[in-house]
Amino acid sequence: IPLAGIKRLNSREKIVEDGKKVINKFNCQGCHKIDGVGGDILSIYDDEGEAPPFLVEQGSRVQTDWLYHFLNNVYKIRPTLEVRMPSFKFTEKERDLIINMFKTKAHQSIFVKDPLKVSWLPGGRKAAIKLYNSLDCVSCHTHTGEDPEDASAPDLRKASARLRPKWIKKWLSDPTKILPYTIMPNFWEDGESFEPDILGGNKDRQINALAKYIKE
Repeated sequence: IPLAGIKRLNSREKIVEDGKKVINKFNCQGCHKIDGVGGDILSIYDDEGEAPPFLVEQGSRVQTDWLYHFLNNVYKIRPTLEVRMPSFKFTEKERDLIINMFKTKAHQSIFVKDPLKVSWLPGGRKAAIKLYNSLDCVSCHTHTGEDPEDASAPDLRKASARLRPKWIKKWLSDPTKILPYTIMPNFWEDGESFEPDILGGNKDRQINALAKYIKE
């Protein structure tokens, strides 16, 4: 290919391209749909919720150190997932390239200041627990070590180490906007709360309280 016909990558594009080389080497997109691309295995599933997850905005979704260790020590996150991701034994460099690709695509810093330091105003934690119980979060999630019968959603005890606080709030705001196949409901359709008597029915206050409680 003549030099004039070769794409000249800027620094950001080079980071993404180097990460994609690792993704291609291990055929990650054979199972995962990454930012809308790939996921060939999805064709054998009637329910996409039972398939390997879409990796959407992964750089702004998960904590950097969690992903670094998870890649070589894979464990089940969703109880309904029956296929297991292999532990590929990525090299340290390969893990770095994957993580840098995700965070660069998401315009995300590797580490960010935690905006959800858990300190409660008077009555705040009590309101968060009341909302958590009222929305019946434990019908799908566990947070005590005892899995609910037919659990269908991740263990929230592990959410704080895995998810970035800002993303938790984004997810709670409208889950299906991020993952169309999720069974997680939107509790604030049209900005209206299911629980108008908790925290004044204010969507932002309720989401912030739940996110802090999950982090705690």
